[in-house]
Amino acid sequence: MIFSTSSNSFIRKATAVSEAAVFSVRYLIFRKVCDILLPFRKIHRSERSCAIAAQIMTMKESAAADRKNDHFRLLIFAAIFAALTYVVFTFLSIPIPTPGGGKVTVHLGNAFCVLGALILGSAYGAAGGAIGLTLADLLDPVYITEAPITFAVKFLMGLIVGLLAHKAGKITRKTSHGAVLKWTVLSSAAGLLFNAFCDPAVRYFYKILILGKPAAEVSFAINLGVTAINSVISLVVCVSLYMALRPALKRTGMFFTF
Repeated sequence: MIFSTSSNSFIRKATAVSEAAVFSVRYLIFRKVCDILLPFRKIHRSERSCAIAAQIMTMKESAAADRKNDHFRLLIFAAIFAALTYVVFTFLSIPIPTPGGGKVTVHLGNAFCVLGALILGSAYGAAGGAIGLTLADLLDPVYITEAPITFAVKFLMGLIVGLLAHKAGKITRKTSHGAVLKWTVLSSAAGLLFNAFCDPAVRYFYKILILGKPAAEVSFAINLGVTAINSVISLVVCVSLYMALRPALKRTGMFFTF
């Protein structure tokens, strides 16, 4: 009986010792595995963070390069529109003499000013059209004294068209043909309406106050009528050209989104 009790006690102690030994071995193996795998896990996280950071930097650099390329392309297109506006005004116009040695012109230069603002946005489009018409005035002895007025009025006209078309109407982001046509007509009409009243009025006060021409009243009436005719014709031409050119510009990758 005594032998049996001592034998059982020995077996229990031996079992406890063996279980403790197995636990210790398992713990040591677990620690060893952790020591081996943890650096790799840290490295993996570090590499993933570096990859994400590199991707973000690449995207930022790509966006900056795209913006730079867009500005460069807009500058080129603005120069093209300046040349087109100059050519249209100089060679495709009908001059009408006015009292006092002046003249007014039936032309499509305003149409290209508005078209430039629709395609290139308010700043570049307005600048291109205004520079083209101002250059035409500077090279014409009759208009040379009114060149500053031309630049200011035409730039403001393009600015109005561009702001309404792209900020209010967002025509470059719309896909509905009807919505694009509506805002194209509204913005173009607003800019041309401003030009129809502002251009003759500013030139009238300029001739009276600066040049002191006595025939300014008659010239103002003629200028107002001719500018109104120019505005109506320009509205039809610029809207038609923009709606026709819009799909082609998208297909060729020359469509700017504002």
